[in-house]
This record gives sequence, C-alpha cells and structure tokens, in this order.
Amino acid sequence: MGPDDNQIPKPPLPPLAPQKPQADAPLDIPPAPPSDLGSFQNQVVQKVDEVFHPEENEMVQKRKMPIQHGLETYAGDMADAVRMGETSIIKIAMAEKKRQEENQEATSPTSSRNRNFIVISIVCLLIGGAAIYLGLHRVPARVQVQTPAPQTQSIIYADSVTEINTDGVNRDTLVGDINAAMTNAQLKPGEVLNIFVTKGQDQTKVTLSSSEFFALLKTNIPPPLTLALKDNFMLGVYGGDTNSLFMIFKTDVPDDAYASMLSWERKLFYDLFPIFKIDVSGDRAQLVDQNFTDTLIQNKDARAIKDNAGNIAFFYSFVDQSTLLIAENPKVLSEVLARIYSKSTNPTN
Repeated sequence: MGPDDNQIPKPPLPPLAPQKPQADAPLDIPPAPPSDLGSFQNQVVQKVDEVFHPEENEMVQKRKMPIQHGLETYAGDMADAVRMGETSIIKIAMAEKKRQEENQEATSPTSSRNRNFIVISIVCLLIGGAAIYLGLHRVPARVQVQTPAPQTQSIIYADSVTEINTDGVNRDTLVGDINAAMTNAQLKPGEVLNIFVTKGQDQTKVTLSSSEFFALLKTNIPPPLTLALKDNFMLGVYGGDTNSLFMIFKTDVPDDAYASMLSWERKLFYDLFPIFKIDVSGDRAQLVDQNFTDTLIQNKDARAIKDNAGNIAFFYSFVDQSTLLIAENPKVLSEVLARIYSKSTNPTN
C-alpha cells in the first residue's frame, strides 16, 4: 500500500451558481494586472461597483466634485453641446476659428475699421495741435489803433490833443497832415488844440525836436537859430471863426534867437506860409515878397507882414524872455499870454 492509500479522498465542491449582473454592460477589467496585486484588486473592485451600483457611484462622484456656483466656461458649453448631439466637433472648430479671426480683426491695426479710426485720430490731433499753436503764436491783425500821444509837457495848457506821426512821410505829406488837423479840429472860440508831432511806434515813440521838425519841413532856418531853440516846442491850433495855426518855441538865449530870426525874415514867410495855409492868391500874392515890419500886438513888440489893407497876415513875437511865438492870427498872442500867466500848464497834454 502506497502512501496515497492512507489518504481519505475529499468530496468534490459543489459548483457555484453563476450570478447575472444587474447591468448588461461588460465588466471592464484591466487587461494586464499591474505588478502590485493589491492595487490590481482595488481597480477590479472599483470597476465592479461602477457596473453593479451605478447610482451610488454617481453620487460618490458628485460628492467628490467641487461645488461651482453658476460657473460656465466656453469649453464646458462645447462639451455639453457635443454630448447632447446639438453640434459637431468640426462646426465647433470652424466657429472657434471665426471667433479668433473676429478678435484679430478687432485688435489688428491693419484692419480697415481700425485704420480709419487711427487716421481720424491723427487728423484730430493735428487739428488740435494747430489750434494750440495758433492760439499761442497768434499773429495780430493789422488794425489801426489810435495810440495816445506821448506824455510830454505842453508849453501852454491845451484843451485837447492830437498826434501826427512822421514815420515815412516827406515835407508835402507833413504839410498836408498839419493842414488837415487844423481844418478838422472841433474847437470852440478861444480853445486850443495841441498837435504832437512824433516819430517811432509804441514803446519807441517820441516827439520830434524843434530842429528835426524844421529839417523835415526843409526850411531855410539859420543854423544858429536851431542851436538857440530848445528841443521842446508846441504846434497848436487856436479856435475862432476859423481855426488858425501857431508855433511856440523856448530858448535860453533870447538875444541870439532874436538876431537869428531877423536873418531868417527873408525866407521865413516863404518857408512857413504853406503850413499855416495862408492864402497867397490874387492880390495877396505880394505877401511872399513883403518885408517884416515892427508892430505892437497886445502891447507886445512883434515883427509882422501885412496885407494891402494893413491887416496882419503873419507875425512872430518874443512874448517873454524865453518864449517865441509864430502865428497868423493876432488873437493867438492874447490867448498864449493869458495861458502863460495863469500858469495853467497841463503836464499830461
């Protein structure tokens, strides 16, 4: 009897009744077991639970998912659309490409819309810059503005003032301007207008000196007289039935001034009658060749030219030791004397 005869044979085990799975889905078991047997068994159990207990597995998966409060993404929407059969991957790709092209069109500087916007912006900037430049460097229009006469003290008080600027003028123009100022002066009888004769403009404007005045008129004044007379002089208009012109000069050397006036008498009337607008037509033509004679005006010695009727047509007089008056109307002498003696000199006129 061999060793195997002593062993009692074991009855065969009854076969296990197969259990039908609840779901018809095949059991998806990994094809190849991993090297770790325990890990393999865990994967098998997980797959079995997914097949036989799908409801519980879904609940577990939901519990594992993080809670999202209304968060939806473009990728999620596309995934849902594909799952629901509402669209295809090709359509999604085409839509995505179109969206990218639209975004590129909106941000690209070469697009027609953006190019027009850039051009308009540049034009607006140029216009704005030009407006600012013109505002800062605006060229003033050539508007004739009456500039106040220089604040030079008048030799006698004047009721009104005006100005004649000599820039760019010649003798004939200056004579015409003086005649116009005399004729157009709106004066009451006895009133006096002071005519400032100036040169320069704005801040450089000054009154002409007596020597400059005579030089511009191209007179034959003796040089010693230009030296004897001060620079300050007055060209004025006296108001009466008709306006009449007069000149006042100051001197510190009356004897020299008087001697020089005597030597100028031969040309004095000829030089000055156009300025005084004295009529020398007809019978009065002889005034040009008339000699000066001594006369009294308001008890003041004077040298005068008279017409055929014996009336004074032109004269000069030293009304005091320092004041020389040249005029055509004897009434001017009375007014000048009154204004000198009343000390009514206005320093602003």
